Amino acid sequence: MTDSVSGVREIPEGAERTGASPRFDASNLPDALLRDHRTAAGVHGRLVVFEGSLEFVTAAGTVALAKGDVHVVLPQESHRVVPGEGMVFHIEFYK
Repeated sequence: MTDSVSGVREIPEGAERTGASPRFDASNLPDALLRDHRTAAGVHGRLVVFEGSLEFVTAAGTVALAKGDVHVVLPQESHRVVPGEGMVFHIEFYK
């Protein structure tokens, strides 16, 4: 699956979905997602924005995401999110 924003990041062919987070919005966004964190070794994330906007921040830079965007999180990539107006998203996990 290719990242709809950058077109470069992909979930490897044959990776299986192992779970997903609940849908997060301003009322239930865990504080841990606002601080740098990372996925486990070998685990890709697929962040899907359902409503509003947010920023995905890494040491390499910031990606602005909006409704309909998908962004692939690389294994062990340190990252955090910055909520935007009306944000609703979830993260799927693949291994």
